[in-house]
Amino acid sequence: MMILLQDAQPTIPGMPDGTQTVPAAEGGATTGDPAGGQPQQPAPGGFLGGGFFFILIAMMILMIFLSGGAQRKEKKRKAALLASIKKHDRVQMIGGLIATISEVRDDEVVLIIDEQTKTKARYSKAAVQQVLREAPGSTDEIEEHPAEPQLATQPS
Repeated sequence: MMILLQDAQPTIPGMPDGTQTVPAAEGGATTGDPAGGQPQQPAPGGFLGGGFFFILIAMMILMIFLSGGAQRKEKKRKAALLASIKKHDRVQMIGGLIATISEVRDDEVVLIIDEQTKTKARYSKAAVQQVLREAPGSTDEIEEHPAEPQLATQPS
C-alpha cells in the first residue's frame, strides 16, 4: 500500500496557478474552496447555454409560421381559380391535359377533349391546374401571351 503526502494545499482545477486560499468567514482560516463554502456556479456559454438553444427554437417557430402562411396563400389562390372557371374556358389539368370546359357543375367539370369529334370527359374541379385562356366575352382580358403559340407561315 502506498500513501502519498503533499506539503502544499490541494490544487483546484481551472485556476491559473492551481491553488487558491480564501479567508473563511470566521477565524481567518484559509480553505481550498474557491467560493468560501458556497457551491460553485457553472460557467455560462457552451453548446446549449448562452441563448443558442432559444435562438434555435425561435427560428424553428418562424419557419413553421412562414411555411403555413405560404400554404394558406396558395389555398386561397386555388379556391379563387376554381370559383372563376366557366363554360368555354381553356384549362390545363394536373395531368397535363389541355381542354375546353363544356359544363361546370358543383364539384366537377365536363371537358371537350377533342374539338373535331366533340369527345367529352368529366373531371373533378380540383384537377384544374390553371386557366390558359378565358372564354371570349368575359370581363377579364384574354392573356397577352397565349399558352398555345400560333405557327408562323412562310411566304411562298
